[in-house]
Amino acid sequence: ARSQRPCRYFTIMRDPISRLISEYNYFCKDCQEFNRFCQHQYGGGGAERAEICPNISIIEWAERTANTYVRTFSPSRFPNFEEYRNAKMQYFSDSGYMWKVNGADLQEAFQKLNSPYMLPILLEDLDS
Repeated sequence: ARSQRPCRYFTIMRDPISRLISEYNYFCKDCQEFNRFCQHQYGGGGAERAEICPNISIIEWAERTANTYVRTFSPSRFPNFEEYRNAKMQYFSDSGYMWKVNGADLQEAFQKLNSPYMLPILLEDLDS
């Protein structure tokens, strides 16, 4: 007879700050992947033009893109996977931002990553 054992998940992730810096340099400063983040953007309702890559600071980049890990581990604000996937795959909205994360998103991601069923591993820790 088989016994029921709890499942445990693991995820390998880069250091969030290192990832943010790398992402900024690659997508914003170097305009890689067919200028994916370096295209014209306009304020909400077609108003004045928002600053775009490569002309924004790393602080603005961080505010616009939100933390990748928070977005990945806090999908419950979306009623179904399709809406979550679409939101996660979009670049910037008309207001110049990806969907903004809030305190509830951060808390949900934190709880998931600190769950007894999850083992987050930093890629940098594997180098040792």
